[in-house]
Amino acid sequence: MNTASNPYWSDRYSNLEWKLMKLAFIAGWFFITAFIYNTLVHIGDGKSVCAFFDCNVILTTTVKLLLFAGMAVFSVLYILEKQMLLSLAVLSALSVLVFSAGESNGIAGRCEILSAVLIAQLVAYIKHKRTGDNEALAQDRIQYSVQIIATAYILAAISKLRGAGIGWVLQHKQLAIHAKSGFLRPGVHYGTDVLQQYADMIFSLFWNHPAFTAVLLTLALVIEGAAFVCFLGKRYTQLYGILLAVFHLTLFILMFVFVPPVLLCVFVFVLNGPLLIYMGLGSVYNKIRYAKQ
Repeated sequence: MNTASNPYWSDRYSNLEWKLMKLAFIAGWFFITAFIYNTLVHIGDGKSVCAFFDCNVILTTTVKLLLFAGMAVFSVLYILEKQMLLSLAVLSALSVLVFSAGESNGIAGRCEILSAVLIAQLVAYIKHKRTGDNEALAQDRIQYSVQIIATAYILAAISKLRGAGIGWVLQHKQLAIHAKSGFLRPGVHYGTDVLQQYADMIFSLFWNHPAFTAVLLTLALVIEGAAFVCFLGKRYTQLYGILLAVFHLTLFILMFVFVPPVLLCVFVFVLNGPLLIYMGLGSVYNKIRYAKQ
């Protein structure tokens, strides 16, 4: 394959890929963080860092303004590749704080993966501070992000096996109930009758076909466990990213499972989606330009 004409399948990450990735990631991070922060009214039982102090202080108007200003300023510095150690340290701290407050308020959206990615990138820049190796940094800041995401999938597979053993793949009734509740959970209001019928169909599919359901659950377990290939390099990571995209699309169709923080990380770092969009837009632009000549 000619990687010169198709940079997506090159062996190493380019500076362009990093710029596209961090722009897409920080935009998604900012939106998700701001959305959760704005929904907070009162923080009850403290979890994570909020177990050590009363996080309700971050809900005061003055502190909110300061934190939003910090999010905005350091997000811009992050995009501009300025003061990266300080920027990533502050963004990581803000991320952990806001998502801990959200978790303490009952908002469980798997947002910790966003904080983990920022911390992984911070580690890459700390390493660069010690070694001064720019070529290693160009790969580490992305590869560390990929590896922390892959680790989350591997741990998810291990957790399933530790909880129920290999018998997890035989839990077709539990999956049927979980799938139906996913479609009919509070907040899903559109197309109620059609949605009810579809939820009933999926429920029957899983409930009445245990062998088929066992195959699906086995595939899900294998896909999560196969995340270790992300430690083998860029090409393996992107192939796995394509597989994950199909996996999450299937989860959405069959169970209405949609987890924005996880999908953002997968799209940006594992699938390398921003580069695909950039290449697609470039191809369209070139075709239009040549058509006008």
